[in-house]
Amino acid sequence: MASMRVKAARSITLAIRPSLPSIEDTMPLVFYPTPYLPISIRMGLHRLFINRTLEAGAMSGAFMENFVVSEIYKSYLNTGVEPPLYYYRERNAKEIDIVIETDGKLHPIEIKKTATPTRSMTRSFGVLDKGSIPRGRGAIVCAVEKFSALDSDTLVIPAGLI
Repeated sequence: MASMRVKAARSITLAIRPSLPSIEDTMPLVFYPTPYLPISIRMGLHRLFINRTLEAGAMSGAFMENFVVSEIYKSYLNTGVEPPLYYYRERNAKEIDIVIETDGKLHPIEIKKTATPTRSMTRSFGVLDKGSIPRGRGAIVCAVEKFSALDSDTLVIPAGLI
């Protein structure tokens, strides 16, 4: 298992693993969280409408990704479990927003702002098949209203349930 590193990105500090240890040719990259409170304060000071900016602004997708990652991370911490979360990216820019390692399997999660997820959004999940740890069921967390499935291997989870 790779050693833990602590990275600080502005005002939030998370303990994260540098990369998935079982996949060859990966770059040890990390997920940098966006600090919500300081940005919210700055937006308020500039008299911007926070809801409108979060919904339609240029950074709205990044805000959603960071919200989902933060909530998943906190839910592990609140149960006293060290979060088995990874961010995966290859040199050719294939990436997976979150990889959760549980029960001897890697579960890929893609986070999208859309309300109409497609199978093409899970294309990068296949890179996990190269490793020695088997791939488990994946998910797309997005702006849908109801929990559903794209296929037998991919769930569609409303971001509001996170």
